[in-house]
Amino acid sequence: VLFGDGAGAAVLSRSSKNSVGIIGSLSGSDGSNPKFLHQPAGGSAIPASSESLLNRQHFLKMNGQEIFKQAVRVMTQSSQEILDQCGYKSTDLDLV
Repeated sequence: VLFGDGAGAAVLSRSSKNSVGIIGSLSGSDGSNPKFLHQPAGGSAIPASSESLLNRQHFLKMNGQEIFKQAVRVMTQSSQEILDQCGYKSTDLDLV
């Protein structure tokens, strides 16, 4: 699973009928590498124009290899962070 616009993780556990709720949650986003996923034109920085349309600058550009590397790193960090936050270890999990 690759995270889309942001990253998130949640720890879920079965609870008794009298105890229902979220054990913990974590969400985040990272826009520090815009060169890996961006739209060159068509936004407020470079509004759409005849030239940008002819140059196909209004389409999303993505460096899939770098996005994948970053997603794997963030997924690992997010998973460990939410486990720590909730007082669990990875060995406590049955399914990830």
